[in-house]
Amino acid sequence: MVGIIDGQGRRYYSYGQADPRTGRPADEHTVFGIASVTKLLTAALLADVVIKGEAGLDEPVQQLLPPSVQVPVVGNQPVRLVDLSLHLSGLPREMPGTDYHDVQSLYRAVSAYRTARAPGRFEYSNVGVSLLGSALAQRAGAPYDRLVTDRILRPLGMNESGFALTPALRAQATAGWVGTEVQPLASVPEARMPSGGLYSSASDMLTFLGAAVGLAPTPLDTTMAKVRQPYADQPNVRLAWGFARRNGSAVWQHAGRIGGYNSFVAFDANTARGVVLLSNSWTTAMTDLGLHILNRQFKLQQFAPPATFVQMVETSDFRQVAAAYHALRHRDPDFYLEEGSVNEWGGSLLGQHRARQAVEVLQFNAGQHPKSANAFDSLGLAFEALGDRVQAIAAYRKVLELDPKAGNAARRLAALAASK
Repeated sequence: MVGIIDGQGRRYYSYGQADPRTGRPADEHTVFGIASVTKLLTAALLADVVIKGEAGLDEPVQQLLPPSVQVPVVGNQPVRLVDLSLHLSGLPREMPGTDYHDVQSLYRAVSAYRTARAPGRFEYSNVGVSLLGSALAQRAGAPYDRLVTDRILRPLGMNESGFALTPALRAQATAGWVGTEVQPLASVPEARMPSGGLYSSASDMLTFLGAAVGLAPTPLDTTMAKVRQPYADQPNVRLAWGFARRNGSAVWQHAGRIGGYNSFVAFDANTARGVVLLSNSWTTAMTDLGLHILNRQFKLQQFAPPATFVQMVETSDFRQVAAAYHALRHRDPDFYLEEGSVNEWGGSLLGQHRARQAVEVLQFNAGQHPKSANAFDSLGLAFEALGDRVQAIAAYRKVLELDPKAGNAARRLAALAASK
């Protein structure tokens, strides 16, 4: 599902079926797991708590937790609530070797964690946002999911959203898929709700996005203005949101993936247009598609070189790879090739024992990306397969020049030296 919101209103586009068994099509009311996009609602809850004077952004999270919980402290720099929302806490993405489902197991995992790093450096942390949501719930004396429902979902009229899969939500939900395997519909465990537990529809998420960026007046205008307020005079820092300034766009964004679902939410401040994408496939992220919808100068991810290019190269017996590229660029200035897709093609040719053709393709790719260690590493493998030891050594040396830690190139050079 794709939803677009701007000054002209809302538009929805759908592809596929919400339920393959019945043929029910997906629409703006189909419910998906929105995964880590939930962190935007946790940020809105934090802003609401701050606006109501119940806590401060710079308040140490330790002050909101039971005395039995010990948040890691390095020196005299405590982890603050804002650090958790901005992923600056020093807590890891996930607890190594530890799972947590209920709040008490989260508290035990945090208390047992040891770090030598003080807060301040960005490291994306599901643990940190889970701790933030639990701390806000502790301060309010109410479960996290009830707080978000009462303070965010209901005021915005997001009636197709929730953390528990009620019969009504379950009836509207589409199951997630990982490859060809369907995933059972299940509520996310309590402790993980703040970092990725919400189920919602494209309609509701456009409502949230419109409120979050100020496209429409809502009962939460003051709360959302707090979320949009730059933190500590840093113009590109907002609670929970990621930021990218490219191709003439200033994009606030967040993506998520969980249990067979993918989600992406973004807003281009330069055009005042927002987009929501929800999918019931785990396999492919949608950031490139969302950015392309906002601004066509953002290129779509290329999984394979365009068929026209492949056909031209094949016709020339791989003697005119660069010429085919430049001819297509001349015909269409928007034509492009991704390094990864060309590299995959070269690898496929090697798998077909077409070493000469692979060398032609991978030489072209390395020429297009002269600072890519990966491109030269693949080229080295192709030269080895062709039996050209001198060129293989040159390619691997280039890899190590670009990336001294490249293990494969170092191993291949050693092997080639030993076989001399």
